[in-house]
Parts: sequence; C-alpha cells; structure tokens
Amino acid sequence: WQERFDEMHKLCVRRDKPSTALMLDIDHFKRINDTYGHQAGDKVIKMLAALIKRCVRETDLAGRYGGEEFVILLPNTDLGEAVMILSRIRRNLTKKFFLHENMRLLITFSAGLAKYQPGEQQEQIFKRADEALYRAKKNGKNQILEAL
Repeated sequence: WQERFDEMHKLCVRRDKPSTALMLDIDHFKRINDTYGHQAGDKVIKMLAALIKRCVRETDLAGRYGGEEFVILLPNTDLGEAVMILSRIRRNLTKKFFLHENMRLLITFSAGLAKYQPGEQQEQIFKRADEALYRAKKNGKNQILEAL
C-alpha cells in the first residue's frame, strides 16, 4: 500500500488538492487478546478492517499498519471531511457489538489525523497523524484528534 500511497499523494500534490492521513488504533487491544485469546483479537481486527472498507470511498486507500493499527489516506479530502469519515466509522462500530463466546464486547478506537502540508513527505504526514493518535490514547482513548 505504500507505493499506492506515494502515487496518490503525488497526484494530489500535482493537482493542488488536499489529502489527509489517518491512523487508527483499537483501544484496549492487549486486554482483548489477554482476556479472550488471540483468535478473538484477530476477529476484532478483521471486523474493523471490513467496517473501514465499507465506510471509505473507492478512491481512498486503507491498510493495516501493524498490530492493531490502521492507516487511511483520503485524497481530495480536508480535515473536516476526514473527521466526518472517522465519525461514520465510529458510529458504525458502536452500533455493533463484537460477539465472542456469547459475550458482547464494545470495541472502540482512537485516531489521529493530519492534513498534508506543502513539501511534506510520506513519513512526515504519518508521523504527525501518529502523534495525534498518541495524544488521543493518552487523553483517555476513544477520541479523534487532529495533528498540531
């Protein structure tokens, strides 16, 4: 996905269109794995991945970044629109309860987002989104925060 990200990112820059990078992290994922097992954790990851796929546009790029983290690139999207997309993902996630052995678990995520700044490289935009994600986690989780 990194090669596709570079292509999409360069296209937005060339056309002078905004693009926004998002990073999502499943809240309390270690506790889910430790309490219910790695199979339950894998199911949670697959559930969120499918939900993200349904909530983003065909032109957006989403992928698993590692562990329980996901990245999304939203070309032609400013911060306000990006927050609306993340809010839609969150609403759809909280409408569903994750079922594991007849137990209902509420799954939440924290997210950070960063709008592309002129001259910024891929690593820089994701670093800023990751810093916003870290602040969201530190501030109590289940939050969406913009990069500073």
